[in-house]
Amino acid sequence: MNYILMVLSLAVSLLKKEFIIYKEQKYIEDIVRNLSFITTTIKRFNKLNLYDLNIHSEDFFCSLLNIVYNLNLTNLNIKDKNTPSIDLGDIDKKICYQITSTNDSSKIKKTISKFEKYNLYNNFNELFILLLKNKKNYTTTFVINGKYKFSNQNIMDIDDLILKIKSKSIHEIEQISQFIKENLIFLQFNPSITTHTPDLNYLNFWFKEACIDNFRYYCSRLPFGFYDVKYSYYFIESLKSYLNKHDTFLNGTISKNSNNLIKSKVSTFNNYAKALLTAIDKHTSKQDITTNNNDGDIILTYWINCENLPYHERGNYIENEKNNLRNIFYNLIKISNDIISVWNIGYNNGKQISLIEFAQLNPNFGLLGDLYLIEPHYPKSEN
Repeated sequence: MNYILMVLSLAVSLLKKEFIIYKEQKYIEDIVRNLSFITTTIKRFNKLNLYDLNIHSEDFFCSLLNIVYNLNLTNLNIKDKNTPSIDLGDIDKKICYQITSTNDSSKIKKTISKFEKYNLYNNFNELFILLLKNKKNYTTTFVINGKYKFSNQNIMDIDDLILKIKSKSIHEIEQISQFIKENLIFLQFNPSITTHTPDLNYLNFWFKEACIDNFRYYCSRLPFGFYDVKYSYYFIESLKSYLNKHDTFLNGTISKNSNNLIKSKVSTFNNYAKALLTAIDKHTSKQDITTNNNDGDIILTYWINCENLPYHERGNYIENEKNNLRNIFYNLIKISNDIISVWNIGYNNGKQISLIEFAQLNPNFGLLGDLYLIEPHYPKSEN
């Protein structure tokens, strides 16, 4: 009887052990699959100059690194946007990380150079770089000034992170697996599988009501003459109309269920549109009668009031005001191209929407419309 109980006890013990091994293997597989999905998606978006996922991934990897390495990292870019060379920092343990999807040695050298240029070693004793691509077999010697720790071992990729996770207890691995699953929301948009009607409704509303087709002239060319900033009265009115309709449309239709990436980008577009209206209302514009216009539109010149300023300050003030307005126009083109790129990836059904080309015609050359002030290009968001 004792022998049978002993055998049964051993069998139960072995089954438990095998079950634990099975659970651990499943958790690891889930972790590998989900982290691979993240890095692959980020790489795909970066090829199209869509970098919002990089920004969101900083918060994600901040929390993940805290769990895996028992750190207290915070996102330094929240307090000081675009902190030179580093993204995450643990002030108490004096450890910092850069999160990057660029794995070239030149990028690493640039990170080290900025880290030393801004004396960040006064706050952090050790620098790590987490690559969202596979790291290379670096033959380059990364020279540092000796005031902090950094070597090739401090260059990590996702495989290194997974190896560290595998060394944890099954309870910790389970927690990490669950954390990754719960936080994949920042990658909610998957261009290869998402074709929801709410998204298409929202994108169509944005494109039609904001008159994006008109941007090719009214945003890209008209405001960028040699001297004056000009704009269309009806273009500005169409933006006002779009903004007035936006929230009502979004909240009153199934488009409120659109994915977060699209809503975030349209929200950025709306912020630039509001900034444009605010900047234009700052000064009283005058009607322009020199610009050729066959559509019955009213073209206005941005007339900057500076009578209250000393004469010697007026020139710089006028140029700064004009440049601020032109920057807003340019950023409107950039975010519009981002949205169009998302649309083309996930919803085009074989039909591509053309990006908005930024091309400044040189008015001094009269009818020779192929001559530009600068080389035509397609504005994209920067990393």
